[in-house]
Amino acid sequence: MHFKYSAIAASMIAALSLTGCGSDSSSNNSGNGQPPVAVQSQGAFIDAAVEGLYYVTQPSGKTGYTDAEGTYNFDEKDESITFYLGGENGLRIGTSSIRDIISPFEATGNYQKALNLARILQTMDDASDNAITLPDTIKSPSAGMIAALQNVMLHDLDSADSLKKALGKTEWISEDKALDHLNNSLAGLERGSKEVLTDWQKGSGKYLRTIESTLSAQNAGSSNEQLFVHADKLLEEELFDTTRGFRHMTVKLDDTNLVLLKGSNDTTISSGFATSYLACLDKEGVSANYVAAENNNHATCNGTEMDFMGDEFDYAKFSLANAFDYSILYKKEELAQDESYPWSMLESDGEGPMFNCLANQSCSESSLTGFSITERDDSDDEDGSEIQQNVLSHSYDAITGVYTEVRQRTMLNGQYKGRVSNSINFNYIVESPTAERYVDFKGTWKAVATREGCDGVAVSTLVFDDNGLASMTGEEFSGQCERSSLDEKNVSYDTLSAMDYWWFATNGQGNDSKATLTQLNSTIRWCDKDEDNQTEGCQPADIKINRWEYAPAGKNWDQGVLNRRTLDSNGNIKSTISMHKL
Repeated sequence: MHFKYSAIAASMIAALSLTGCGSDSSSNNSGNGQPPVAVQSQGAFIDAAVEGLYYVTQPSGKTGYTDAEGTYNFDEKDESITFYLGGENGLRIGTSSIRDIISPFEATGNYQKALNLARILQTMDDASDNAITLPDTIKSPSAGMIAALQNVMLHDLDSADSLKKALGKTEWISEDKALDHLNNSLAGLERGSKEVLTDWQKGSGKYLRTIESTLSAQNAGSSNEQLFVHADKLLEEELFDTTRGFRHMTVKLDDTNLVLLKGSNDTTISSGFATSYLACLDKEGVSANYVAAENNNHATCNGTEMDFMGDEFDYAKFSLANAFDYSILYKKEELAQDESYPWSMLESDGEGPMFNCLANQSCSESSLTGFSITERDDSDDEDGSEIQQNVLSHSYDAITGVYTEVRQRTMLNGQYKGRVSNSINFNYIVESPTAERYVDFKGTWKAVATREGCDGVAVSTLVFDDNGLASMTGEEFSGQCERSSLDEKNVSYDTLSAMDYWWFATNGQGNDSKATLTQLNSTIRWCDKDEDNQTEGCQPADIKINRWEYAPAGKNWDQGVLNRRTLDSNGNIKSTISMHKL
């Protein structure tokens, strides 16, 4: 039997897409509760072993290039490492906590970015001998090569056309070949310490938070990928607060049972179900009794049948642009009381190694880190009716104390045959059922912006303090590809939260400057209206959809790279900003 709370607690399988949510507690826990792991002074970057990646470690500032074995060097007190293609002025790949082996998945924190990076690296050199040597044009790039590298957005390989041309290549290696090579390189590769994590096991009495954000899905036969919107600032405030969120569970690791705690909710709704749900709550209030459509019956709202052809509910108000769909929290499925599950029920869970090693008291950095391509039966009756392929990269970060799963699911049969979805899952120990861990923005951040069709980048510096954005200096894109000077001062967290920085001032007293991992891995719709614009409501030209992505690094979680993509109505990237704390 699979441990799957949604199968136990919900009956709307056909309507649901699963994501994750953070707690609303204002408490904080900055440690992982584990004994320190022995720190080495060398590690390796592995797609195959990659020679020629430039790197910078922090806080020591040690720099260098990976050698023929993919090796990088770091000081004992270093917490994070950042990788670049083409030196520090080239393509910033991403930042990871220090560990003995880093793959494209840990470096980028995203499935599609990792796969695109692998395609670029494997195209630069034949990786069949389990080694990739970057060409001299990348190790010592010209100004033209640097410009081509700066234009690359790893989410979208079309942005790398100028790089492909500069490399003298006509096409990138295919996704299938790149994925097959990654599987051969990483599957079965032992990574990390085998020391058992005493907090991560049954009987420890610890509280484990697990959150998941489903990023996108594409149905068979569809040419368009649907990107999920998790928070919509165009909604009324009460409706926004009720529906924003992600799949989240908090469990207690008892001796005999895994206890799923009150308040957990692993159910979100999308598509027409989300539209009718929002229309119901908008008309009848957030406490309305919404019952989803099932077995050819219409949904009901406080007992009233909901018909998309009728005019009693305002469905059009919740219509998103072509490439987008809601994935919003279904409050009705929040657990009203604790539920217990025997550990024996979890020992054969096929979703990843975490629940199995928790049950067997064998979780370690090594057992929680790996790569696999597997097939499993996801049907409730285990009758072979819902076979799915899982491409899973999973890793435990001994510095952050976070276990992360980056996953692509493909349905191989059944009602949703051919459907492909991408998600990211974070798991970490918290001090109590209501505690949370955060990324604190206070400090100085460097931001690098790109714009579609424009050469070069705009670089700015942002300083956050107790009250908000104290200053923002440098350059920004304006007009078409022009760059103009920036000099903003004293923008409050309340003002920022009305924009796409929606997480500020939402996490309780004393946490105005902080964000949860789920908030930093969300897609937000908001109104970018000028202050002097007195027009009522939000005009179509002012509606923006931004996608945020962040993978934590460093003991305080604040050494990762925060990426923002601004998307058009078709989901195409119009501009990007990449931010990291100095």
